[in-house]
Formats: sequence, structure tokens, C-alpha cells
Amino acid sequence: MSFPSDSLRMWCANVEWLRRELEKTYPGQIRQDGFCQCGVGLAISKALPDQQAQLCSGLFWSVWIDQVLFTVSHPELYVAFRRLYSFPKLYSHPEPGCHASPAFLLKPPDNREGKEWQYERPNRGLLLEDKEDFWGEVGAWLKDVGQENTRQSAESEFRKDLHERFSAGFEFLFAE
Repeated sequence: MSFPSDSLRMWCANVEWLRRELEKTYPGQIRQDGFCQCGVGLAISKALPDQQAQLCSGLFWSVWIDQVLFTVSHPELYVAFRRLYSFPKLYSHPEPGCHASPAFLLKPPDNREGKEWQYERPNRGLLLEDKEDFWGEVGAWLKDVGQENTRQSAESEFRKDLHERFSAGFEFLFAE
């Protein structure tokens, strides 16, 4: 298998296109390498209704994978990963860096959000399907480059994240 696959290469190109288009309309809500939490809801809500859940799921997995690999891999490996997979980052205004929890994408909108920020959330089946597409490929890449220990560390970090940064009900994402 060659890395990245055509489907993930296309995913990254489409997200980059969306980021550039939204930056033209909403300067400051979109970052150079990703989205602030304010902008990501807007980005998803601008997709066609039947594509919103898919976009949300893809953004969720790509952001989460990027965050976990940044945490568990050595700098050279992370740079190699970013060269292949330019997954977007998720920022939060109150906190420095790209540490906004990707769980934010899966929460239903609260009363503070305007109607235009509401979007269709992915269901369990779509999240698991996209896990296979995104993490399945990145995990295979880690094995291919001799980083099985990093892959295992990442899966442990995913499970830790589920307990620390996610609300109950998402344990199925990395069930033992």
C-alpha cells in the first residue's frame, strides 16, 4: 500500500479547499492549518445537508489522530506524518495551541449557537467506518515505517482521551 491513499490525499485537499474558501468569507474564524472551534461548526454547516455527518466524522478523526500522534511520537516521526497527512488542527480561543478536544465536534449544539452553526452529527456506524479509513491507514503506515510501538502508544492515548476529554457514550470508538 502506498501512503497516503488516494482517498485520504483527496480528503486533505478538500479540507484545505474548504478552509481557504471559508477564510475568504469569515476572516479570523479559520486558521492557516485548521479551524478554531467557532469556525469548524460553520465549516460543517456550510456543507450540503447529506454531507455534513461525513464531514464532521472525517474532521473528528483527522483532528484526533493528529493530536494523538503529536503527543506520542518523537518529533521526526510527527514531521514525517504531517508531510503525508496534512490533517487540520482544531484551536480554542481560551487555550493556546491546538488542544481543543475533537469531542467538541460530536456534541449537539447548545443554546448559544445560532441555527446556521447546527449540523448533522455522525452516527456510531459512520464513526467506526471512518475510524477504519483514517486510523486504519495511519496505523498501517506506522507499522510500515517500523513504528508499531508508536501505534500501540497512540491507541492507549486514544483510550485515555476517551476517559479524560469525552463525555460518556463514546467508549465504543476504542473498545478493548
